[in-house]
Amino acid sequence: MKPFSKDHYERARAWLMAHGRPLDRALFAFSFEGGGADKVAAELTAYRNADGGFGHALEPDVRLDDSSVIATTVGLQVLRTLHADASHPLVGGAIAYLLAQLDREALAWADVPPNVDDAPHAPWWNAPDKPTGFTANPGAEIVGHFHHWAEIVPADLLAPLTDAAMAHLHRHANDLSMHDVFCYERLRKTEALPAEQREEILRIIRGAVSRIIETDPAKWPTYCARPLQMAASPDSPYFESLRDAVDANLDYLIDSQQPDGAWAPWWSWGPDGGEVWERSKREWQGAFIIEHVRMLLAFSRLEVLS
Repeated sequence: MKPFSKDHYERARAWLMAHGRPLDRALFAFSFEGGGADKVAAELTAYRNADGGFGHALEPDVRLDDSSVIATTVGLQVLRTLHADASHPLVGGAIAYLLAQLDREALAWADVPPNVDDAPHAPWWNAPDKPTGFTANPGAEIVGHFHHWAEIVPADLLAPLTDAAMAHLHRHANDLSMHDVFCYERLRKTEALPAEQREEILRIIRGAVSRIIETDPAKWPTYCARPLQMAASPDSPYFESLRDAVDANLDYLIDSQQPDGAWAPWWSWGPDGGEVWERSKREWQGAFIIEHVRMLLAFSRLEVLS
């Protein structure tokens, strides 16, 4: 196996300490160096708004200071990494924000608010239409967060949302997009979700994996679903079917680290992105360092920490 050497690791860490967001530096310390969860939560607070939601470019491609559903899901992903419980003020505020943003007729959320154009953003984040029904992205992930912190979610709302998520999954089993699959996978990994529903999601997602995962290394520099995005550790239920592709993807991660220690995003805002895209790009690079080092460690490729 190709190793991720101490030099590779030190270059990645040095880049993050020099250029990464304080939040990502704190997450790196928490994930790999025994850093405290309180430090990460303190840095995450900088992205929180009075309505309980998260904004301020926590999702780097949406630069709006105001809260958005998509940024709030990112905030909740961080809080789950920290094992924050329902009493944590950041959790309570974020769940309250998502409840307030829910279209209760459609049982759906808009990713971004109507004023998204008040700040720079990637060209795919446009002002939303009114939801007409449940959507997997971000709905399935949010349902997972609601189950995870179910004690602060109205029970009479959690049940119909879960039913809507499962009905959508069955209805679109053969045409789920990669982001739909990622959101359902976050729902499946929520241990508070009833076992029979977790098993049903697994059954359907297994069928989608061969369709959405790109196993050709020549295409990994383009925007696609890479094997490690579905099998980020040997414990993944998708690992055995993707074993060879995952090994190749790990080699690719090591080979594609840039000389400065970072990894480049495999997308851009296009020719009009300018300096704002460069800032977004740096923020993504910091997040990638944490994600990629975590994957390399999970597969015992990281010499310095293995």
